[in-house]
Amino acid sequence: LIARGHYPTVIARGVNPQGDVLKKQGNINYQPMPMNDERKLFHAFNSCDAVAHLSGINREQEKGDFRRVHVEDTVRVIHAAR
Repeated sequence: LIARGHYPTVIARGVNPQGDVLKKQGNINYQPMPMNDERKLFHAFNSCDAVAHLSGINREQEKGDFRRVHVEDTVRVIHAAR
């Protein structure tokens, strides 16, 4: 996307230790945030033309994590993107 002149927004759950690396790569708008805040998601998507939701986990640290991340957070992203 960057090579084609786009300005992608990367949203990550919580704090990502690689965030500083992303910020230094020019056209990337990096925003760590909780995925359970639909209002913040809406504001992050406000100037976007498209949303690619790639969030997921491969193991649960606590019971219910799969449902929260794969279902509930996905529903929030869809609502905010609309």
